[in-house]
Amino acid sequence: KDAIFVLEYNIENDLLGTAEYLVDKSLVFPTDMNNYLFVNNFSLKKNGEEVIGIKAAGAADRSEINVMGLHVLTNPSGYFASVLYNSVLQRFCASDVNTGACIFAASEIYEYDPDYASLAKYGINPYGAAYELYFESPVSDSDGKIVFTLPNHMLFSEKQRDENGNYFYYVYSMTQGSGKIGRIEAITVDFFEWGTDKWVSSYLFQTNIMSVDTISFESANGSYTFKLEGATNEVLTVTETGSGYAPGIANFRKLWSTMLRLTHDGYCDLSDADKAKLTSTDKNKILTLNIVTRSGIEREICFYQYSDVRVFYTIDGYGEFYVPVTMVNKIIADVDRFMNGETINPEASF
Repeated sequence: KDAIFVLEYNIENDLLGTAEYLVDKSLVFPTDMNNYLFVNNFSLKKNGEEVIGIKAAGAADRSEINVMGLHVLTNPSGYFASVLYNSVLQRFCASDVNTGACIFAASEIYEYDPDYASLAKYGINPYGAAYELYFESPVSDSDGKIVFTLPNHMLFSEKQRDENGNYFYYVYSMTQGSGKIGRIEAITVDFFEWGTDKWVSSYLFQTNIMSVDTISFESANGSYTFKLEGATNEVLTVTETGSGYAPGIANFRKLWSTMLRLTHDGYCDLSDADKAKLTSTDKNKILTLNIVTRSGIEREICFYQYSDVRVFYTIDGYGEFYVPVTMVNKIIADVDRFMNGETINPEASF
């Protein structure tokens, strides 16, 4: 028989809604929480130029000099990624409510399978978008082994502001199916506006003591080279080569702990010309740290004071950031304490 049914109005979009309403709002392939740290080939571009590139660190990326980093920057190169990068990767994980959906999602979908005219309408330039994001999501088998990766690719407009004062971006995701244009809230991609200092690990020194052959310190207080020997931690010894001074290793480990705490505070605000002038002479250099590993890898870190509280540093001649002068002075003082047989307290401020 014919029949008339009275339905609740709130099912209107489900039955009569547009395709855009029914499209999944996820913008990327969701990553499992167990392997999100293996996201690879992350690239963020602004106006067509890459500003940040990061890949998962493999054995070839780690060395005796750097053993602690999980992710290595490819642009700018020579750094390990900060822990803040992990918070970005977590946004690409599957939702706790729906593992087939992703936290990194649009708040609205405007068009499905758009053409170039649609991209232009939303201010998205396919040949040099205001922002472009690419990365590869790992997919694992039932045993947890990663068997392949899935590419994720998105283009974004400039930041927008709606009538309520909320900031957002228009986004074109090419990740799933034929693509879709939507709105993503600015807070979800706040990393678009991060400086390089937020992407780079703040720790200057990430070397295992057992990997070191010699380490040298040169400052106004003196020059010392320490030779480390021993196949295991239990039999490790240290000798200052110039004097033959060979105390127990325990106090040297405390000096090592002081060095592991050395972190940068942010960008050095000097111009390139001023940096070149600062580093062209040893007049402003307050410490040179030289490390040679047991396999022959060498690294030199130089510290140049340019204000009462800031020290610009270079690693093998290249630098962008500064450290507080108190941290550098602490290392110099602890080297003196070690040579004088005084007990070092790594947690002390000086």
